Amino acid sequence: MNPKYFFAFFLMSVTISYGQTIKIDNGILFNSYRNKLGLEILRPNTTSYSTALGIDFLQKERTYLSSQIGYLQVRGKDSFDMGAGKTDVQEKANYLHLNTTFRYLFLKDKVVDAFIGAGPFVNFLLGDKQLKSSIYKDFYEYNTLYFGGRPEIGISKQLNRFRIDLTGQYMFNLTPSIKSEGIKLNNNTYSLHITLGYKLR
Repeated sequence: MNPKYFFAFFLMSVTISYGQTIKIDNGILFNSYRNKLGLEILRPNTTSYSTALGIDFLQKERTYLSSQIGYLQVRGKDSFDMGAGKTDVQEKANYLHLNTTFRYLFLKDKVVDAFIGAGPFVNFLLGDKQLKSSIYKDFYEYNTLYFGGRPEIGISKQLNRFRIDLTGQYMFNLTPSIKSEGIKLNNNTYSLHITLGYKLR
């Protein structure tokens, strides 16, 4: 078994044993790449998507931990004037995504609860390290994994044993997602998620 899948399976198995709410999450992501040199490389905003299974555990009156494992796609695009005409470039990378956030309920109400959260994430590359476009493939490659942080804010509604969350998140890199000898690219991702949960205990 691939070590990253074994690690993900082990981590989620341990988490589930302590889980109090199980959930499924789907999100739309708004991505763009940035670099410290300020170069226009895969910089325009693009949209992609994610889906994940998750567990909430160690739930107290106003705090709990939330962990997820799932699939996430990150995209980038560029446009070049090559003399003979405009050339559009699109890149996409697929990842196994894991995250854990600490959440705090700053509003508890009969109508809706509101929370803020923050925590780390790690993305494991699924597929080839090489970029696809002829312009970039000889100079840049994807890192096989990268780490980052994930602050969030959201609202939730409990309906008997079911729960619906609407969450806005921002994911930022602590290590680069694309690299070359001279430039490292970080991905900035804003996202909106809807989550359906079921209370186990």
